[in-house]
Amino acid sequence: MMNEDLCFRCGRCCYNKKKVGRFFVVTHQPCTHLNTKNNLCKIYYERIDTKTGDDVSKCGSIEKSIKNRQLPNDCPYIKIYEKETGKKYKSLVLNYNKIGGMK
Repeated sequence: MMNEDLCFRCGRCCYNKKKVGRFFVVTHQPCTHLNTKNNLCKIYYERIDTKTGDDVSKCGSIEKSIKNRQLPNDCPYIKIYEKETGKKYKSLVLNYNKIGGMK
């Protein structure tokens, strides 16, 4: 499990995505749980069921987002992933730099 304190709180991964071929395009529609004023999740600490470990928010874990290549290339978790695995990460999301959540 990744240390979630590394998050930049940019909110970019919290916007809905559409699959287009093998890639994803970020929509301008944030998750209903994202506070777009401070880029924090309104249900962050409740999103994982403490008994089952299931993600009740459908956000997915950091590990799942990395596996599905849905995080921005400059995400701090990607730097850790690349360092730990020796693998180069390439996001499948085409337009992270064009959404409103960026700082």
